[in-house]
Amino acid sequence: MIFLTSVILLFITTLLQLILSPYTKVEESFNLHALHDYLHQSTWKSFAVEGDHSTFTGPIPRTFLGSIVIGLISSPIIYITRITGLLKSKFGEQVIVRAILAVINISSLSYFGLCARHVFGLTVGSMTIILCAIQFHLPFYSSRTLPNMFAFPLVQVALGHFLVTLRRSNSSVPARRRLLRAGSLLTIAAIVFRLELLALLAPLTILALLSRSVSFWDVCTRGFLVIFAALEVTVPLDSYFWQKLTWPEGASVYFNVIEGHASDWGVMPWHFYLTHSLPRLLGLAYPLSILGLVLDRKTFLPGLCATIFICSLSILKHKEWRFIVYIIPLLNLSASVSINRLVGSRTARWTLFGLLASITCSQTILSTYVSMNNYPGGKALHDLHKLTKLQNLNGIKVYIDDLSAQTGASRFLQLNDKDGGGTWIYDKLSTSIKEEMDLIITEESINDDRFLLDSFTLAFKKIQINWRDWPWIRLIMDKERVKTYIRKSILQSS
Repeated sequence: MIFLTSVILLFITTLLQLILSPYTKVEESFNLHALHDYLHQSTWKSFAVEGDHSTFTGPIPRTFLGSIVIGLISSPIIYITRITGLLKSKFGEQVIVRAILAVINISSLSYFGLCARHVFGLTVGSMTIILCAIQFHLPFYSSRTLPNMFAFPLVQVALGHFLVTLRRSNSSVPARRRLLRAGSLLTIAAIVFRLELLALLAPLTILALLSRSVSFWDVCTRGFLVIFAALEVTVPLDSYFWQKLTWPEGASVYFNVIEGHASDWGVMPWHFYLTHSLPRLLGLAYPLSILGLVLDRKTFLPGLCATIFICSLSILKHKEWRFIVYIIPLLNLSASVSINRLVGSRTARWTLFGLLASITCSQTILSTYVSMNNYPGGKALHDLHKLTKLQNLNGIKVYIDDLSAQTGASRFLQLNDKDGGGTWIYDKLSTSIKEEMDLIITEESINDDRFLLDSFTLAFKKIQINWRDWPWIRLIMDKERVKTYIRKSILQSS
């Protein structure tokens, strides 16, 4: 019962994060807009030629496979909710597609927890899922259309299979088959979504060979077949949509690693993951996770794989926490093992865990509040459509500046365009002449008598800590981050 409760908690916190922060950032835009085009373009040809990616190509191609899979699942749900009147606008479509991705990710995480329960027991399995549920990053990002989160479910199922092989028992599925499944899933995730996952696949494969659970022939034949199959899917599919021969992940690694363009996004020290990312991701569970790697031999091997993975990615100059998001559940498992091994009494274990959970929840609440106020572009565009004075106007031209587009003003929020059944024109090209627009959403101040400043949109600016003044922690908001301007002439005509 306690494990089921922990899984339900995980689903609740994830969907709650989606509801509280329904807007998106620029990192999610490619897959999100690919989903928009899949749902609204009439043919595959128009999807390929007229899609958002044809206008905003970006420096490197990305795969469409994840977006198409989510689109296939969401299409009938969106259709049913539309004809029943439950879905009122395209904004609801954005929530639905993100919810589907969240359910897939959380289901895979639940499978990982189930495998942890099978190997380490009910208490450890339940604690692992609860930690994942009350920490900020996994529930918040599980619904976000980042390439990493499309790879995430494949990795969790793979790690679940790997965990089960650590237990010496008569399993219904032999260790050889489970290890080959794990390797296959990681290979698919690497070839299609994130090639750096080869750094996690490599140590897992070596351990499998050393344990003699699989043979070198098994690894070579299965590896060749899976790589060939993955390339057979991603290369033709993505080449069609990009209108040129391409393997997106190969092109990405060549651009970022071989040519060194990843450094354009920032250079971090070699210890960034150890001293910055993992403390943020895990909180107080971080030191416990390190301790757990040495307290139980069954956590040592997966912990070794995670360590090699982190060290491999630390070689690269540019680092982001989402590059190592896949091992958060594994480290939470290790932290749960620590609590289980350090404290003998069942009551004392849950008391210690409750203290850890309380502090973690406080951190999560603060992070959630900050994130809710971190999408001024999306909120400004959404609020714009609620203005009664604009309801019956046709042919309106809306300009969206770079900041607004990067902070939530996605195509799903362009409610009155032709895909939404309206006649409005939304423009976010930097070459556009703003003065020719009817509505302008921008961070800049416009000094033009033809335009009226209608509203400001708040945005989070920084956290201020002052131990001499209560409250010690204050959130500083930018009260004029994004501004909405309306041409006076359209107000007179309405």
